[in-house]
Amino acid sequence: MRSGLFATGALAAVACAFSAVPQAVAEPASRFEVRPVAKNGAGLSDAKGDMAFSKTSYPKFFAPYSGVPSKQARQSAALLSDEQTAQSGALVAGAEGLDCSKPDPLGGADDPKLPLVACSQDAGVKYLLKPAIIDGSQVSCVVAGSGADLVFSPQAQGAWSQYTSKNAGALAAVVVDSKVVTTIEVNGSTPFAVRLAPQDASSLVQALGGCHA
Repeated sequence: MRSGLFATGALAAVACAFSAVPQAVAEPASRFEVRPVAKNGAGLSDAKGDMAFSKTSYPKFFAPYSGVPSKQARQSAALLSDEQTAQSGALVAGAEGLDCSKPDPLGGADDPKLPLVACSQDAGVKYLLKPAIIDGSQVSCVVAGSGADLVFSPQAQGAWSQYTSKNAGALAAVVVDSKVVTTIEVNGSTPFAVRLAPQDASSLVQALGGCHA
């Protein structure tokens, strides 16, 4: 997931390399968010300290269950609790039973002001995400040749700069319809600049309602 998106100081827009770019601008068909990935909580994390749980490392989170976690469980404030037992219990309640191979039950109806337990688009990882720092209303899409540029508003650029300047080495997730499309590994204070793989770009552009010509 990390290889699809990278941060760099060379650009101020997101370059998307893909062949079919929606030309008309419409109401967004999906929800777009950028959310930081939580770090080192509940005694659980990956090798880099991110709360990103793969099938191989945390099979318990991917075992079949009869119930599906509610929106309240997946967005509980306790997910970011400083008390490890409370956070661990909330994480189990929010992650177990969430079937990443199926369309997400929230389908973009998550509250951006609350944390979120989310699946990766390839169904191989579950993430604990912090509240969104950027949403689709702060990003525009502009056709550029056979591809497109995603451009941050001044407000979004400020939010991203503030986040990256204080979180070098952290991981941020690009979320569409409550699923993680790809992730960004922060390399210091940089403009938001990233190249998406073709299979990632189309769903992200759709989430913004298409591109301006």
